Order: sequence, then C-alpha cells, then structure tokens
Amino acid sequence: MSALVAEWDTLQLRLQQRLGRFVERIEGDGRLRLAGLYQALALLEGAGDPREGLERVLDLLRDSFGYRRVRLGLAPESAAGAPVWLGDEERGAEESLGAELWSSGDLGELTPPGAGGQRLLLQPLRTEGASTVEGVLVLERGAEPSGAAERDFLAGVARLLHLSLHRERRSSVAVSAPSPTRVPAGELPQLIGRGRDMQRLKQLIERVRDVDSTVLITGESGTGKEEVARAIHYSGTRRERPFLPVNCASIPAALLESTLFGHERGAFTSAVSRHIGVFEEAGGGTVFLDEIGEMSADMQAKLLRVLQSKEFTRVGGTQVLRADVRVLAATNRELEADVRHGRFREDLFYRLNVLRFQLSPLREKREDIPPLIEHFLAQVCAGLPGGIRRLSPEVRDIFQEHPWPGNIRQLQNVIRSSVVLSRGPLIQPEDLPEDFLEARREMAGAQSLDALAALVVASADFSEERPLEESLQAALAHHLVKAVGSKTRAARLLGISKPTLYRRLRVYGTLQGDEEAAP
Repeated sequence: MSALVAEWDTLQLRLQQRLGRFVERIEGDGRLRLAGLYQALALLEGAGDPREGLERVLDLLRDSFGYRRVRLGLAPESAAGAPVWLGDEERGAEESLGAELWSSGDLGELTPPGAGGQRLLLQPLRTEGASTVEGVLVLERGAEPSGAAERDFLAGVARLLHLSLHRERRSSVAVSAPSPTRVPAGELPQLIGRGRDMQRLKQLIERVRDVDSTVLITGESGTGKEEVARAIHYSGTRRERPFLPVNCASIPAALLESTLFGHERGAFTSAVSRHIGVFEEAGGGTVFLDEIGEMSADMQAKLLRVLQSKEFTRVGGTQVLRADVRVLAATNRELEADVRHGRFREDLFYRLNVLRFQLSPLREKREDIPPLIEHFLAQVCAGLPGGIRRLSPEVRDIFQEHPWPGNIRQLQNVIRSSVVLSRGPLIQPEDLPEDFLEARREMAGAQSLDALAALVVASADFSEERPLEESLQAALAHHLVKAVGSKTRAARLLGISKPTLYRRLRVYGTLQGDEEAAP
C-alpha cells in the first residue's frame, strides 16, 4: 500500500506543478479523475498542433466521463468579434447567454428550459485572480447536480486548457492549422548540439523515422530521451497523428492497464463510463512509454501480447481493437541486468530492443554544452523585461568543466535559476543557485580524494605477493613524510606509531642504512 501511495504522490507532484490547489482538492473516487487529468496533460503535450490537443481533451471528457455534449468557447477578441467554438457542433443554451458568458466570474450550472432535465455545467477559463473570462468549458450532463469533487476536477481541466492556450497563443488555436510539414531530423529544434554524438544521433533518426519497428532509448536521467522520441515521431510519416507520452513509473500498476488500453463502464468500482486508452487515442501515431523498466511483471506480459499481436481489449471488455501505433520506449535502467536477475521479461526486452539508441551523458560530450547554454538562455529570457542574459567567462568555465550528474535537465534548471537570481545582464558565479554551489564544493572534496587515490596507485609497487592495501598504506606514508618533512608529525597525522610508520616506509623501499634512526 505504501508503494501505491508513493506512486500516486509522484503523479500528483507532476500535476501539482501545472494545477496547484486543484489536485489537492480531488478526493473520493478522484483517482480516476486524476488519471483523466494526467491523460489530458499528455494529450495537450503530445498533439501535433494546439487545436488538435484541445479537441482531443474535449473528446476525452465526452467519451470517458459520460458528458453528453462538450464544447470549449473562446471569448471574442473585440466587441465586434465572434467567439470561437471547439468540440461538439451541436449548439445549446450557452450561446443564448451572449456577452454574459464572457463577463460573469462565476458561471456555475444551468438547467435550460425544454432541455429534458439535462443540466449545463459552465467552467470559466481565466488567469487565477483575474476577472476577465478568456474562455468557457461547456458540458451537458444528466439532471443530478454536480458535487465538489466533479467541480474541482473540471476546474483542473480548465486550468490545463488555459495553460495550453497561453503557451500556444490563442491565434494558432482559433483557426485550424495546416498539417505539419516534414521536418528533417537535422533541423529539429529539440536536438541541440554540434558534437560527433549528436550528428550520429541525427543520422540514426533519419534512418529509422519512417519504419514502424519499436525503438528502445536508453541513457541516464536527464539526457533527453523524450526529446529524441519526439524527434523520431515529428520527422516521420506518423507526424500528423498524436504523440502520447506515458510515464510508467508515475502511474500505479492498478491503473496503468486502464491508462494504456482503456476500460468499459463497470469494469471496476469507479468506472462510471467508458474510458479510451492511450493506444486507442493515439491511433495512427506514436505511444512513448517512458521509464519502461519500472513496469510490473503483469503489465509486461500484457504489453508483450499487444506488441506481438497488434491487438488489445479494453479492461472489462470483449471487443478486440487494432493497435495502429508505433511504440517507443525509454529507460535509465540497465535492462540487460534486470533480465538476468528476473526483474524484466527477456522476451519483452528483445521485442522492444529492435532498434537501440544509447544517449551519452553530458559529461562525455562537452562540446554540446555551449550551444545548449545559448539555447536555454534564449528560451528562459524570452519576454523578460531586461532582455537576454549572458554568462560571465567564469560561469562559462564552471559550466564547461562541471560533471553534470543530472545531465541536460540539470543544466537547464541551473540556467533558469541563475537568470531569475541574476542582478544584471551578466550572470556571475554568485548568481548561481546555492544548492548547485554546495554540490560543487562537496564534489571538489570527493575529487581531491580520488586524485590522492590515483596518485597512490600510480606510485605504489604492488603485486600478488604483496597485498594492495599494504602497498597503498606504504605509498601514503612515503608521500606524507615528503609533504610535511617530519616522520613524527606524519605518524601523528596518520594515527599510527612511529615503528608502524617505519615499517610502511621500508615496504615502500625509501629508507636505507640508518632507517631505524629517529628524525
């Protein structure tokens, strides 16, 4: 049970970053609603164009949560303008409200006359604390009044839609965008770098983007595995269809099957309506299974069957559905070792490992650091009143030689924090976040010990007849006596007696003749 709670905490944390207080208020049967919020987030982030993402979220609300009619209205941009409506084409009582629809701060619920007892839920889209309504989410449902949990869920959905509108700019949503054109992998903005590894990666993407074979992307956390998956999708023949990422580690095993394959009404206690899963939602597109190594053994078996047969059924259903998707998977685990220890199915591993992309850590491709710095600076500083920031030569040197255990993600976060903390257009070492500086200080101490150990190993004369530990102790004693110039002080620093020190020095072979003499 504690593991299940921990997994849900991870999912809630990701949604919390986008939705704030709305996630905390979802209780009761809210786990299904949390899964709905997670899928809505995936639909918005994975859509090929912003309008497609919004339309798919509206479809999700209608198909999986039992609403009879779902529409999203965008307020007129001027007094003489007309609103833009997405979703169901069928009009309803909401349009009779006119200007009141865009000026009321608390729209709530309506029971339109002649609607046969149907109830209309109106959820405004607006910046928190602002009075201006930028859009309205309209949902038609049965006559029973909505509860607090449902209202909080719809407020969270509205918040996601609002964030998506602002991110993509309303103008790109109001008019349906043309189908995206094919983008050469070498020009994809997600792939930043000029080194040999990056050029090889782009060439590999060019070669595999149009085939439907599964791809396994491996590498340390923060190396950009999802960006590589997006590059494969958006440069290939499936680019006009959805790209839907699923983090297998953040969804409990009990709900992962429903998230991937959907469920029928009544499949389990809180399944009040049919739910369309990711494999069905992404028809013709790509499903990206991140953290595939965290998947339970039971789900591994079910995924293997889908990959082999290209067919699946919703949980609680009997209809066999076709899985017309390309599957990309990623992990930071050593799956070969997991296979040897029985933690990951060998047959699933070979089914996934048809094409393999191994991403190098940032410390092994330092030539990519300068272009990444420029990319993230331009990204973070966009729209700032002070304009773009620059790094001082000292900060550039720090970034260039830092080992970056968190890889590209850590570099991006440090740059973001430094821009916020900077007191001028030039970012200085004192503007770097304190946790980064503290980690560097700890790392410097560890590196000093590593350097000492390397020196000792390089200097020691050890063999199978003489234990390594004895040779290391002898070498350390020799170099410490040379450094401090006193055998007595060296013995005190090592915490040993002088006879023990002399014995170690004799092992090293440095004392001759009067070696027993005290200094």
